[in-house]
Amino acid sequence: MKKTIFAYIFLLFCASTDSFSQNQTYVLDLGSDTNDSSQTYYVDSKTNFHIIFINLVPTEEYYYTDHKYNATIPPLHYTTETAKKSITEDSDNCASKLADLINLINKLNGIQDETQIRKEKPNIEINFEELKNSPCQNSEFVSNTKIMESLLEKTTKDIKETFTLKPGQKLEFTIFRKNGKTWTYIFDGGSRGNWLTSYGVTFISNVLKQRKEFIAKNINNDTNIVSVSSPSRSQFDFAPSIFFTWMPDDKELRNWSCGFCGGLGLDIDVQSPLLMFGFAITYNHNLNLILGISGRVINKPSDSYSEFQKISAVDVDKLNKKTAVFDPFIAFTFRFDSNPFSK
Repeated sequence: MKKTIFAYIFLLFCASTDSFSQNQTYVLDLGSDTNDSSQTYYVDSKTNFHIIFINLVPTEEYYYTDHKYNATIPPLHYTTETAKKSITEDSDNCASKLADLINLINKLNGIQDETQIRKEKPNIEINFEELKNSPCQNSEFVSNTKIMESLLEKTTKDIKETFTLKPGQKLEFTIFRKNGKTWTYIFDGGSRGNWLTSYGVTFISNVLKQRKEFIAKNINNDTNIVSVSSPSRSQFDFAPSIFFTWMPDDKELRNWSCGFCGGLGLDIDVQSPLLMFGFAITYNHNLNLILGISGRVINKPSDSYSEFQKISAVDVDKLNKKTAVFDPFIAFTFRFDSNPFSK
C-alpha cells in the first residue's frame, strides 16, 4: 500500500514539474512584409519564452542582441509506408531527379532576400520531400540531399536562451544581418498598474483634540493681557480634496479593490493646506471610500506666554505659533474626467 501511494505522489510531482517548466515560443518571420518597423508582442509575465527566427537567407550571417529595460507545437505527422518496388527506377530517371535536386539547391542558394525565402520555401520543401522519398539513393544523390537539408536548416534559427519579463518590463530584441539589414521586435510584459485620480470631500475629525489659542485683551494703549480662547468648531472640518490611488493591473477587472492612497486638500475654516494618507476601498474605479490620517498647520499657544500674562502690543502677534497636527479623516471621492473644483 505504501509503495502504491509513493508511486502516485511521484507521478504527481513529475506532472507538476513538467507543467511549470513549459516555455512559450515566439517565431519571428524575417521574410514578413510587415517588418518595416518595430513589432510588439505582448507576453504573459508569468511564463518563460524563447525565440526562433525563420526565413533566413542561408548564405548570409545573422547576429542578435537583446536589451531588457525597466513555436507553436506542430501536429503529429503521420505517414503510411508504401510497399517497396521490386524494380528500381532506371538510371535515366535517377539522373533526372538528381538534376531536379541540384536545381532546387541552386534556387535556394540564389535567393538573397528574406521575403523571397518566405515565398519560395514552402514549394521548395514540397519538391524536396518528393525527391528525397524517391528510390534513387546513389552516393551523389545522397550527398546532395544532405546539402539541401543543411540549407533548409539554416533558414531557421532557434535561440536557446530563455527570457522572462515582469509586469512593467520590456525586451527589445534586434536581429542584424551581415550586410547591415536589421529587424527589431519589442516584447511587452504589460503594465504594473495605473494611478487613478479622484475628487471629493474630506471630513477631518476634531473629536480627539480640543483646539485652543491665545488672544490678547486690551487693557490700555500699551498693555494687553493674555487670555485663552477655544475656537468654536464642529466635530468635523470640511475640505475639498483630490486623491491619487494605485490600481494594480491584476485588480483592474474586479468590482471591488483596495489599496493605499495619498491626497491633497484645503481646510476651509483655517485656510490651511492638507496632506493626507489613507486606505481606499474602490468600486469599479470611479467610487472611493477613504479612511486615513491628515496633516495640517494650525495656531497653538506659544510656550513663551501664559494665561493672564501682561504683554505689550508688539508681542500680540507672537502669542501663537504655527504647528503641524495630525487627525483622522474620512473621505468620499469620485473619479471624473476633469477637475470639478476648477473654475
